[in-house]
Amino acid sequence: LSPENQSEVRRQDTLSLPLFQEKGILYKRESLEDNRPVVTKIGREENRAYRITVRNSRPFAVPLTIRECYPVSGSPEIKVYLTESDSAGVCEENGRLTWEFLLAPGQEQSVTFAYTITYPKEGRVEPQ
Repeated sequence: LSPENQSEVRRQDTLSLPLFQEKGILYKRESLEDNRPVVTKIGREENRAYRITVRNSRPFAVPLTIRECYPVSGSPEIKVYLTESDSAGVCEENGRLTWEFLLAPGQEQSVTFAYTITYPKEGRVEPQ
């Protein structure tokens, strides 16, 4: 969510866009969690997890930066907790994650991140 619209977290808040069209660098992002809400004693909870995999099929090493986002809530009733960041640089104010590494020729690298959204039982997290 953008800083201008942080009043609520929305379900299915993913926009799929090709990040780059670099020949020889393959990119895949996959969901690892079932996103259905679970009712707990204090409210509802949704867990989300993703794996990003990149592969260098070029004959030389490539420096690579992966930037990803997780939602940030501006509502005190809705909480978002980053539960796994796989050694990413984390900016909690805007929900940005950054990984930097050098991919050797033929090397594949995967990173994962996960977060939990909690909100009141009577509330909902709406699709965007």
